[in-house]
This record gives sequence, structure tokens and C-alpha cells, in this order.
Amino acid sequence: MAGDQTYRLTRIVNRQLEALERQKGFDRFPPTLTFTSLVDSTVLTPALVHRFYSKLTRQSELVLYDIKSQ
Repeated sequence: MAGDQTYRLTRIVNRQLEALERQKGFDRFPPTLTFTSLVDSTVLTPALVHRFYSKLTRQSELVLYDIKSQ
């Protein structure tokens, strides 16, 4: 059930990001701070970088963790 919800949410967010890109809306997108772990199986870091951060036009920051915290 949780996996299905994550999948559905991801599809919605991807559609919204695609619409924002078509409307040149990333120029107005606010600076963003994101935290992610390289060992997190629910967030694919390369997808985050290529599908989101590569489109941002304002100074933003991505914080990566490479170990799983307790």
C-alpha cells in the first residue's frame, strides 16, 4: 500500500514538474534545499539531480548522505 501511494505521488509530481518546465516556470521556482540519502531506496538520487536540480535556475542546495542513520 505505501509503495503504491509513493508511486502515485511520484507520478503526480513528475507531471507537475513537466508542466512547470513547459511554462518556463522554473525561472520563478524558489531556491530549494533538499536532503537525501544515497542508500534510500525510495528516492533515486540521479533522478532527483537530473529531473529536478538540473532545471532550477536559482541557487539551490542538495545535501547528500551516504550512510543510513539509526
